[in-house]
Amino acid sequence: MSPFGHLFLILVYGLVAVAAVVALPYAGGGMEPRTALWIGGGIFAAAMILHLTAIRFGWAKMIRRELNQLASDRDRLFAELFETREQVRAIEGRLAEQPNATDTREVVRAEVKLLHDLLGQLATHLSKSAEPAGAEAPAAAAAGPAQASAAGASRERSASRMPPPPADPAGDELSDDEILRLLHEAIQRDRIDIALLPIVSLPQRRTRHFEAFSRIMTTSGHYLMPAQYQAIAEREGLIVPVDNLLLLRCIQLIRESLRQHHRRTFFANMSTFSLGDADFMRQLFEFLNANTALAPHLVLEFRMDDLRAALRDLRPQMDRMARLGFRFSIDEAHDLARLDAEVLASAHIRFVKIDAATLLAERVKTPPLDVAAAKRELDRSAIDLIVDGIADEETLRELIELPIDFGQGSLFRDSSIRG
Repeated sequence: MSPFGHLFLILVYGLVAVAAVVALPYAGGGMEPRTALWIGGGIFAAAMILHLTAIRFGWAKMIRRELNQLASDRDRLFAELFETREQVRAIEGRLAEQPNATDTREVVRAEVKLLHDLLGQLATHLSKSAEPAGAEAPAAAAAGPAQASAAGASRERSASRMPPPPADPAGDELSDDEILRLLHEAIQRDRIDIALLPIVSLPQRRTRHFEAFSRIMTTSGHYLMPAQYQAIAEREGLIVPVDNLLLLRCIQLIRESLRQHHRRTFFANMSTFSLGDADFMRQLFEFLNANTALAPHLVLEFRMDDLRAALRDLRPQMDRMARLGFRFSIDEAHDLARLDAEVLASAHIRFVKIDAATLLAERVKTPPLDVAAAKRELDRSAIDLIVDGIADEETLRELIELPIDFGQGSLFRDSSIRG
């Protein structure tokens, strides 16, 4: 009903009430004027209450009708959204399974060339080494890139499903010569493996990224981790080919992840020596220029102290890689209060990783670390905070109230199954 219709009804109610007030004193009962006035007012009030009730029922009916229409529209839009998603998934699947023939040939050719160059670097480094009896390295190179690539892919599939075996407990007791011998044997016999550790969002504990690092299998069935052999490998000039093989296997993992429609990011734990290797970086740029979709899913991670010492020399390479979509992370951070987030962001650092024990120790030192303030500084520069070394629920409980983006550690090794 229009506003004029409502106004007309109110006037009718008023006229009826006035008529009652005027007529009742002259009726046969001899009613007093005051009583007639009260009766007239009651008639008008009752009529208005009935009128407002009718209006509210009308509004409720109109709202229910509109809500039903909105629900119908929502269901239709959801159905169209699901249908569109299925169509997009089908298109992505076809593109992943059958890319352009030219693109497929270029990808395979670039990957084979890169692997061939890596095997050549390994043979060159080994031939220059003082370690005798290196005859098996040329044999490994002669085995061909296809076989090496197939073996690497097999190891990557198994690594992505299994938690890494424990480090060799005797590794810290080995001499430098013994570790160097194990390193030579691992390169010669292709026993450089890749380990994946999940990086989970907190507090949900859902796997968002993976950290990949190289490890060396020993004759006892255990592994030497990078912390046990990296310094020796850097000193002997062997870290660059080892890191390069790790990087290539990460690229293969990313491609496999994209084929399965998983948008995972892989952190490649590397040495700054690798980023400074001009020959390989040139080959890597050529490879990634032909595969630009892979770069956003790869994060290169360096120790903070190493990167700080070499940042000036590495900055041109990092700028160039950032233009391709690369991001970087720093590991083993300390003293979060003194980190310059703007400088880190200008170097394309998007993740800062700190050990759980270090973070908890900084909170109780004098003066104590204000984690929330440090995190706000990182957030302003779009840098995420990762706390690693979380080994048990007690440590997690101490950290869970802090503003942390991601967690990592042996506690989450099974998270990849749920993520």
